Amino acid sequence: ANRGLPLKFLVVYPEIGLLDPGISKNGLVFNSHFFLMELTDLTSYHSLIGQPFGTLIINNEFILPPLYPRATIFLKENENIIVKSFSIKNIDIIIDGKIYKDGENADIFIRPLYEITPIQSGTDIVIINNSIVSYKYGGGVMIPDGGYILHLNNKIEISKNKVGYRIDDKISFAVEGGPALVVGGRVLDKFTDDFYKGDTPSYPPTEFPVDWNERHAARIAIGIKKGRFTFLYASGTNRETYISAYDSIGFTLKETAEAIQNECYGAINLDGGGSAQVYFFGGKFLRFGDRRGYPGLEFPRPIPMALKFTL
Repeated sequence: ANRGLPLKFLVVYPEIGLLDPGISKNGLVFNSHFFLMELTDLTSYHSLIGQPFGTLIINNEFILPPLYPRATIFLKENENIIVKSFSIKNIDIIIDGKIYKDGENADIFIRPLYEITPIQSGTDIVIINNSIVSYKYGGGVMIPDGGYILHLNNKIEISKNKVGYRIDDKISFAVEGGPALVVGGRVLDKFTDDFYKGDTPSYPPTEFPVDWNERHAARIAIGIKKGRFTFLYASGTNRETYISAYDSIGFTLKETAEAIQNECYGAINLDGGGSAQVYFFGGKFLRFGDRRGYPGLEFPRPIPMALKFTL
């Protein structure tokens, strides 16, 4: 305000915050999901700084639904392991007890294919993760950056804002990240997920290195083999503040895949870079990659959620 610049108010996801090392006193805790964190992610009036997106299933319950078709690792109840791209268009959506499915009795609009829904009769329901945030008749609704719009051909009244999800398989655990690193025991050597932004409406993450064997960064990866989890982390830091012989340079995606392949039948990359944080039995196990322009100084980045494995 003192510089004559207009004030800018941002709405923040209510659960974003710093990880408490104390929650790892009996196990391993680490960040997992991508989330909205750049101002360029906030093109929709429904977007929140810090809002996570991407599948998280525990004991067949959707903690978070899928959104974009990106790599997800599944552990089924029979201990079968699958790594595949998984999107909101693959599952049943439940509102007020009724089941909706894309292409059958509903249409789903997500970025980057669309920025605004077409003008048409019916109801556009704006959904972010497990909640309905608004709905409108007649179309012309901006699609949230980290959410989607469920279009119904008829007008409806909604009694509850909660959204449920269902898939046929019984899933013990599933988490989305990307890209896939190991599929069917075979290490990958290129992207199989669409992270490239291109000349389209914005969709998160707005920046992701699309090279496989050049960009070094802090990495976090998770894999499964015979029902057992493997966790991999690599320290790294901002390239602009990297200090030779003091910092770790991190891994490329190729190095991450090769490092984890022998321990896993399937593995995926999770959110790393400046967000990478690992705590083990109460102690910090990974030097923070976020330097904010200050060589030698570390800053824990606020994150919306973390995964904990009790050991």
